[in-house]
This record gives sequence, C-alpha cells and structure tokens, in this order.
Amino acid sequence: MACKKSTPEWLLYGRDQRQLHVMAVKRPLGDPALADDREPTSSSVMLCHRQPPPRDAPDRRSEVVSGSVEDTWASRDLPVLEAIVSAFNDPERFQLRIPELVRLCGLLGQDVITALRALGNTRPPLLEHPRPPEELTHPIIITDVTERARRLVGQWPTAESLAGEIAKALTEAAEHEPDPVKKSRLREAGAVLGDTARGVLVEVLSRIVERQARLG
Repeated sequence: MACKKSTPEWLLYGRDQRQLHVMAVKRPLGDPALADDREPTSSSVMLCHRQPPPRDAPDRRSEVVSGSVEDTWASRDLPVLEAIVSAFNDPERFQLRIPELVRLCGLLGQDVITALRALGNTRPPLLEHPRPPEELTHPIIITDVTERARRLVGQWPTAESLAGEIAKALTEAAEHEPDPVKKSRLREAGAVLGDTARGVLVEVLSRIVERQARLG
C-alpha cells in the first residue's frame, strides 16, 4: 500500500519476525514510469535490514512487571474453599449453590465466581461438581470436596504438619522426662526429626497419607 508522503515515496511489501525486510520503490515526483501500482522490478528494489541490537542491550522479551499479578489465595480463593469445606461438614448436605456460598463466605458475588473458576480448574481436583454449561467457565453446583481440599484448609493433616507434630511431641516428652538419659535421647530424636531427618520423615509420611487417601 502506497504511503502518501513527501518525496521520496516508499512502498512497503513485507516483513518477518527476525528482520525487517522492506521492498521499496523510490518514486520521484512526475516520473510516469512508476505512476501506477505495479510491483517493482529487481533493478528498482532495495532490501533494507534492521540493525541488530547491541550485545549488551537488555532482552525486553523476558521482562516481568513486578506486582502485575495479584496474590488472591489468602484474600479470595482460600476463604471460598474454607466456606465450601465447612459447608460439607454437614452430613445432610449434598450440594452447594453459588448464592448460598456468597452468603457463607461474605465476599462479593463476582469474587466468589472468580474463585470458583480457579478452584474448579485445579489438578488434582479440589471440588467435585457436574460439568458446567459450555457458556460458563466455573462450576455452578458443588456436590462435595476432595481430601486434597480438606488438607489445604488444615482440616486433615499433611505430611509436613504430621512431621512437625511428631518432632514437637518428642520435644515435649523430653521436657517431662525425669530420667536424664531418656531426656537426652528424646531431645536428640526431636532435634533430628525436626531438622536433619525431616525430609526423610516427610517423604515417608507422604506415602502413608497418599495410601490412606486411596483407601478412603
């Protein structure tokens, strides 16, 4: 497409993602040979390359704007998940709809819907629900919560929390143990499980927790 500017005029024909390739025709005013829109011949074409950036120039493509994504877990998603888990503690409950959920968690309706969209797309799942209609991106009826949801809100223990409880119990037992030898051993065991061997303990407990989740 011709650019209507002052002489000389340039016609741009194409570019790619790596370099700017400009096929241009220089049109002197009043030259009847180039007065129409015919494509340029090889003798009248000039190939222009964009100069590469300096080696020390920063790569703008990899920049991430700090603070551009808001942390919504503690302020929105977790309160909604806690309200859902709490609601399904009722043995007589078989479903939960959005209007009631809005009342239970005390958030704006749009915030609850946005949270449901995030919670409903987690893998492994946190919520059990019928597949939403095609025009919606969030569940509209929740029928239950998974064991993963109960662990996330702290209702059921995780491997990390169990490891902490074991180390804490050993330390407390050492404080109440009158025998000096046993006291020393309990303290040492608590210190090892709370620090040096904590990773091993968490791994073992994780397997136990996963096995129990599959069984029940």
